[in-house]
Amino acid sequence: MKAKTAGGALTDTERTILARLESAVDEVLDAIPMMIEAGKALSEIKGKQLYRDQAKTWQSYVDQRFRMTARRADQLIVFAGLTAAIEAVSEESGTVVPVLSERAVRPLAGLAVEDAKEAIREAAADGGLTPRSIGKAASSRKAKSRKASVPRPVRLRVPGGIVTIEINRAGVAAGATVATLLTAAIEAASREAA
Repeated sequence: MKAKTAGGALTDTERTILARLESAVDEVLDAIPMMIEAGKALSEIKGKQLYRDQAKTWQSYVDQRFRMTARRADQLIVFAGLTAAIEAVSEESGTVVPVLSERAVRPLAGLAVEDAKEAIREAAADGGLTPRSIGKAASSRKAKSRKASVPRPVRLRVPGGIVTIEINRAGVAAGATVATLLTAAIEAASREAA
């Protein structure tokens, strides 16, 4: 088949092929914003346990409803949160940050929001935002966060019992406090009782 020169009129068949191919490109370009919205929606569903009428656990809900693993659903949730941090860095610095895939920002998972923002700034300054530069910047921060000590469990004596609050490494990295964990536990217990 001979290559067409610029300015040559397309045949009806070629216009149909072009429309189909452009549509395929448009769908892919729309995929990342749609993944972000899906992550936000999954986050709210999980956070408020809106699945409890349909399934007993988060894992069984996402498996039955969306045919995905809980791990994959959690990755989408993290991706949506990290994208918000990346957009904040973009707005603060006045630079245009390219649309990044979920896989490209995955190394930032587990970092506190401020650490993730710093990693994005470092990666951008280190030759642009690529999966490699993001991974390198994130790994240096993860090494520092691993060194953060986990506080001892807090035991609170209340009438009729003892409540123990234990902050894990992920909680330390996210800046969780005894008060925020206790509030979350009370909300979870209220939902459980309802």
